[in-house]
Amino acid sequence: MTIHARIKKMTSMSGLTFDGIASLIIPTGLTYESLIIKTNLSKEQLKEIKLTLNDEAIYTPNGTDLVMVQEHKGEPIVDGIFVVPFSDTSLREQGGITNSAFVTERNDSILLEISVGAAKEGQTAPQIEIHAVVSDAQATRIFLPRMTYQSMQAGAIGDNDFDNLVSAPYRFIRRMFFKSDAVTELEIKRDYVEEFKAPKEINDYMLRQNECTPIAGMYVFNPIQRGFLAGYGFPTLHANELKFRVTCSKGVSNIPILIESTEVVRPDLFTKK
Repeated sequence: MTIHARIKKMTSMSGLTFDGIASLIIPTGLTYESLIIKTNLSKEQLKEIKLTLNDEAIYTPNGTDLVMVQEHKGEPIVDGIFVVPFSDTSLREQGGITNSAFVTERNDSILLEISVGAAKEGQTAPQIEIHAVVSDAQATRIFLPRMTYQSMQAGAIGDNDFDNLVSAPYRFIRRMFFKSDAVTELEIKRDYVEEFKAPKEINDYMLRQNECTPIAGMYVFNPIQRGFLAGYGFPTLHANELKFRVTCSKGVSNIPILIESTEVVRPDLFTKK
């Protein structure tokens, strides 16, 4: 496969106003590595960046999330520039980079929607340009990246369990951001067997050792921090239960969890690779 990554400026968004939702139909036929948002808006004004594929919302971060992910991966942060990442260029393996890209197919319906907040003092009109980093078309989408939210209840001081992660036989976790400063430890058990357990201080140290930046006020579970997706992406497949137990220093109403994942949507072709 010829990768030939390049930048493509997209057409203007429709319906761009303050306190509104701007939209853009994403052309099919190419492989998308990332979408770059150039704007006069702050991260707080980007209330949600939603990408819908065939009626399924596969990306739902906000502007603050995009900056957070860039910071965690050690990427440059520039005012007015936000990156919606598909292909994980922080990885050390070419296969992991290409396999985390967003491959589009001819009959796909893909819609980008950006929810814009209120104007700040001195702002007269919102401005957004979308530039896509694209590579050559692929015949079939085998992998599908996602960045979506779930939440867990954590009203107790001490242990709180989360066991309803959206799972699939071929869905693999890239990163999970537990967005609360109350989380002091994470333990993961699959079918009653411990898969991971680390207090936040040790987890943060390991992130730094692998050139990833811990994020203040949250616990970051990053199974691919060593730079490899194959063999390191955390599988969600389980027979009985997949339980995430967080230890909290205080009770909180809920903990939002931003989840980056990659799913093999054509396992028949994946097993032949």
